[in-house]
Amino acid sequence: MKNADYHRQARDLILEKKWGPLLDVGRARVQAVPEDPIARLLIIAGSLFKGDYREAHEQHDRLFAPPAGDSPAMQDEQQDPRTVLRAFAEQIANEHPENAGARLFLGITLTQIGDLEGALREYKDSTRLDSGDAHTRYFHGQALHALDRVDMAIREYREAVKLAPQDIRMRLNLGSAYYEQGILESAIAQYREAIKLDPSEPFAHYNLGVALADQGRFAPAIAAYKEAARLNPQDALVHYALAGSYETSSRLNDAIAEYETAIRLAPALAAAHSKLGWIYYRYNKVPQALDAFEKAIQHDPEDAQSLHGLGLAKLAMRKEDEAVALLKQAYAKEEREDKKRAIRGALVKVGVFDC
Repeated sequence: MKNADYHRQARDLILEKKWGPLLDVGRARVQAVPEDPIARLLIIAGSLFKGDYREAHEQHDRLFAPPAGDSPAMQDEQQDPRTVLRAFAEQIANEHPENAGARLFLGITLTQIGDLEGALREYKDSTRLDSGDAHTRYFHGQALHALDRVDMAIREYREAVKLAPQDIRMRLNLGSAYYEQGILESAIAQYREAIKLDPSEPFAHYNLGVALADQGRFAPAIAAYKEAARLNPQDALVHYALAGSYETSSRLNDAIAEYETAIRLAPALAAAHSKLGWIYYRYNKVPQALDAFEKAIQHDPEDAQSLHGLGLAKLAMRKEDEAVALLKQAYAKEEREDKKRAIRGALVKVGVFDC
């Protein structure tokens, strides 16, 4: 298919808001012409409407990542796809300024190329032209959220939920925005509604667990994390969060098991090694603590709490010189005053006052 014919087909689908067929057009074009940036943009747009964020992110990375092995000079000589994408979307919007689909597609395009302020203008125009489109409100909310205008994002997400109450994505984003604002009960309500809509969505259970844990409601948080882990057992962060709630609830054996699971799934998760180290240290299992802290520092050499723990473990093993060096590093890197006081206290006990 010639460029003009394929662009015309895509334009007509955009004007009619036929996002599923637009996705099919993009996929067919990529099969024929893999280097076509507009085809990948069509796939991104179609995937976003479908709720397939994994595909959208993969296509975005392929679109904007420089070809492997190219030198910086060669990369500079290549045309930035942002120019082509903007021109394509702006042409449709300029030719059809009162078409909500055209404005919405331009907003999505501007979001993809990093012009969020421009995207906001287009989403507002699209809403003016079609106030009943939940996706326009939703994408508008996402752009506001990305710009840290969370209060405004909440308003858009709420409108999106009103227009599409069965869409789990919109409820999850609204819940996350409420959570960021510290409005935990409202966040929890949205996560629970999302779970009613799709009990098999692990992210909804995980988010519910996080919000409940922040309220100090650890028993229901543990139940939510356990369900998230059952639905997605390979997610290390879920096991890490579950371990934290077990630890806070003094279920230390359970906490150790979950931290170890998180480490097995993500060996470079320094925070899990560090948490495990502190539990072992408090259990007076110094060799295990030492090993855990050393692994934590291997993956995150700047973590003050891991350095602190390793220093204490070295002191317990009577390796004072090494311990003092580690504690001094921890003191220099620690930002929280209460934790700095604890580190200074350890140093003072061994006769070090110059920190």
